[in-house]
Amino acid sequence: MYCSICGKQIPEDANLCPYCGNKIKDEKKSAEKPKEKLYGVSAKSRTVSICLCLLGFIGFAGIHRMYVGKWWTGILYMLTFGLCGFGTLYDIYKLYSETFHDCDGYPIYSPSSMKSNYRKREPKSSPDKSVIGCLIISIIFVCSILNPILNPPPPSRSSEQAKNQEIKKDIKNNDNDNKKKNQESELELVEKVKQSYKNNDFIAASNALGKLKNLYPNTTYVEALNKDYPDLEKKAGIEREKRKKEAEKALANFNKEMSNGPGAEIYEGYGTERGGVKFCVYVNSYWHSLSEGQKKTFTEIAYTTYKKYGLDYPSFYVVNASTGRNLAHYGVLGISIDD
Repeated sequence: MYCSICGKQIPEDANLCPYCGNKIKDEKKSAEKPKEKLYGVSAKSRTVSICLCLLGFIGFAGIHRMYVGKWWTGILYMLTFGLCGFGTLYDIYKLYSETFHDCDGYPIYSPSSMKSNYRKREPKSSPDKSVIGCLIISIIFVCSILNPILNPPPPSRSSEQAKNQEIKKDIKNNDNDNKKKNQESELELVEKVKQSYKNNDFIAASNALGKLKNLYPNTTYVEALNKDYPDLEKKAGIEREKRKKEAEKALANFNKEMSNGPGAEIYEGYGTERGGVKFCVYVNSYWHSLSEGQKKTFTEIAYTTYKKYGLDYPSFYVVNASTGRNLAHYGVLGISIDD
């Protein structure tokens, strides 16, 4: 052994250096290693605590606190659904950051965070089987909350009677509304018959009377109208025949002019379809040799001639005589070439 001051060799058990008087005992004490300080950590599982804490998001809040011995705050969490979820979120954060403590103040660590000077300590007020009791308490609590919602009490007899009366009242009101609407519609048809007959539009009057018979077979107005206008159907028949002859004459004149006028080489005749709803000018295959402008010119000539003779079919088309395919038509926006 050597003195740290003079460097001379001295006996191993010497307390003072015989050469310089240096105290050897103080150097021995300073060379000794200090003892390692021990820290207590909770024996509760961090993984289990996190899983129990996550149950708070499905209604079973506070079990993780009861698990670590914090019974009062656990019950508070259970009654308030984890302080409306904010307390549960806060505890999740504390568990992940390893700053959550059990009832005795011991922090809850994961196994990977344990050090050699850490010693596990079991909370005194939290037995190992407490989690089962906590879960049972929470299940009973949640079921007691949800039971009235999922199984509402049956309505009382008085409320059921009131509901039935309300339904009957609504049905009666609807029936009255429908009856009132039917009466108004019936009167409108009666008025239309009278007004059309007065304006010598016997076809419109006859159509309104026929609609009145079909919609309201039990009405008393039909008999009265037949009595007031006994010649209505006769006059309507004469007017229909007159209009039919006028339409036939107009169609014959249209056909004659189209057969001898411009575009006669592609004109193949006319036709009415769908009960007179659609008027057709038939053309041959020569149509496809025309330019776009020539097709529009022919359609314009045909439509002008059509209107000249007072034809009033709602739609006007140029149609291929062989295939029946639409080639052009005259609509609201004017001429449209389809093919």
